[in-house]
Amino acid sequence: MPQTLSARSQAVPTSPPASRATAHSLMAAAVVAGPLFLGVGIVQGLTREGFDFGRNAISQLALGEAGWIQTMNFLIAGALLIAGAVGLRRALGGGAGGAWGPVLTGVFGASFWAAAAFPADPGAGFPVRAPDATE
Repeated sequence: MPQTLSARSQAVPTSPPASRATAHSLMAAAVVAGPLFLGVGIVQGLTREGFDFGRNAISQLALGEAGWIQTMNFLIAGALLIAGAVGLRRALGGGAGGAWGPVLTGVFGASFWAAAAFPADPGAGFPVRAPDATE
């Protein structure tokens, strides 16, 4: 006699433990992105001549000789956020927020890559010898 599936056996299968662990690791990358980005920005802001947290945007740290550090900061933070978006998608699947949460997190990560590709304009006295006001 052929076996029939009950309503309970047709439920959505749960992901295997290894897949859940991978999803959690990817999501942890997104959690690390913010503090890492901010920490690197603060250290740079405190050590770069002419930078003033009250006048300058953290994205202006991508200017000047040491600007490559902030550019890498943008790229790494973006990669961590996009990895987190993949983890969110794996963890949430078709559940609540399973579509828009990962998409919006991924777009946020891509915006960091855009910031790396298009550095801020000099101004507000940074880098040193930049005009104080834009005209």
